[in-house]
Amino acid sequence: MAKNLMPSEPMQIADVLGLPKASTFDDLMLADNIARGVPVRSVDRVIGFIDPTGLTIKPTHFVPKSTFQRRKADDGLLSPAKSGKLWQVARVFVEARRHYHDDEQARAFLLRAHPLLDGRRPLDLASETAAGADLVLKVLGEAEAGVAV
Repeated sequence: MAKNLMPSEPMQIADVLGLPKASTFDDLMLADNIARGVPVRSVDRVIGFIDPTGLTIKPTHFVPKSTFQRRKADDGLLSPAKSGKLWQVARVFVEARRHYHDDEQARAFLLRAHPLLDGRRPLDLASETAAGADLVLKVLGEAEAGVAV
């Protein structure tokens, strides 16, 4: 009997980013895509996963308005830096979803101020810097390990 295997983390992140052939991704393929730049439509895709209503997060949370409009007009790629920022958020969302086993609870975690993050939202920290994303992942890891969070 075949086991129902969960897609790997790179596959899940590639899916959240809306990258083509996400089911074939490994870490290196994902890193290469981030280095080349992800499509601007990845911004809307990530927002759709984290804030399906579009009431809390706007594209300008990740990319300046002029850049977003320009790239969207020509269906272009984001810079590696902006792609990395989006990757950080997608990675944190995938981990929160794994931790909570539920997209809605993962969204709530990302969008709610957290006491261990000095009252800041995990989404904001994750989108600001790689160190912020790592801190959010650490909080999730500690919660999974049973450390009071």
